Amino acid sequence: MAPHRVPLLILAGSDRRPGPVPAGADSFHFVAGYKGAEFLVEGRCLAAVLVERCRQSGAFEDVSIVGPTAVYRDLVDCPIVDTDGHVGINVRAGIRDVLERHGADSPVAVMACDVLPSVEEIASLASALAAPLAEGAAFCFPLIRAAEDLGASSWKPQYGVRPEVDAEPVAFLPGHLVVARPSQLRMGVLYRLLDLFYRERNRDYDERRRVIVLLVLWTLIKRDLSNLMRFAAPVLTWTVLRHGLRIFWLWRRGQLDFDSLARHASKLLVRRAVFRRLGPRAVRFVVSDALAFAKDVDTREELEEIGGTVSNPATE
Repeated sequence: MAPHRVPLLILAGSDRRPGPVPAGADSFHFVAGYKGAEFLVEGRCLAAVLVERCRQSGAFEDVSIVGPTAVYRDLVDCPIVDTDGHVGINVRAGIRDVLERHGADSPVAVMACDVLPSVEEIASLASALAAPLAEGAAFCFPLIRAAEDLGASSWKPQYGVRPEVDAEPVAFLPGHLVVARPSQLRMGVLYRLLDLFYRERNRDYDERRRVIVLLVLWTLIKRDLSNLMRFAAPVLTWTVLRHGLRIFWLWRRGQLDFDSLARHASKLLVRRAVFRRLGPRAVRFVVSDALAFAKDVDTREELEEIGGTVSNPATE
């Protein structure tokens, strides 16, 4: 039986300024702004093309844009969740909208607005992610095999993960489509981590670790201090740092495999009651060759590679 279709949120907020980039990417022309509105493909804004392809795929129960109504009102033919904050705020607003419409236990799919997979690629990856969700998983994330030639996206950071414990690491890129069941996740932690990792996603590895650890540590210490005031155990900081840094430590040494990644990610993201029931299978990683989901548009070169142009010169 085919997996149940889930509601889709397309994140279409603004990259207000290009973030830090890894060494060697200085020659690329990074762009910022409302990419879904200001990037044109096939004579239409990128968000409108993506909404159309997602609908044609038949993979989702409904499709909504998450971004400012004032920007997208006349550009897309779908519901708009009106929000214009950082990515954590936008995801929170979108998920709240889905849960209000579909119920507190509803699953949800989240996609970035600056990728442009084909209809067939959308249908295939959405089905692959929804299958483990139908089996009880709480969070399903795609890892895209890195091709030898990534074209204009050759600068993007890649991550080596072992398919099995004794295998050699394989290079992957993160895919920009996630399927999850929010009621089973530590959403407060996830919103904050999502914002931090998205903001720092292209920074050099070592510098990114330092910045993210400091920011996460400060956020969690504040949270645990409030727990202490209520006489609750301050376990959140220890849990997040222990499992998050363990993933990083294994990866940097070329020892991260799918089983370890799923175990530590489950401990990090899943509510304790859910982890006790599901164990490491609460988080599932799906391997795919759909490079379009990993090649999010950060540069003018990447936009030109998919046949796009910028409608607003101030975006560049």
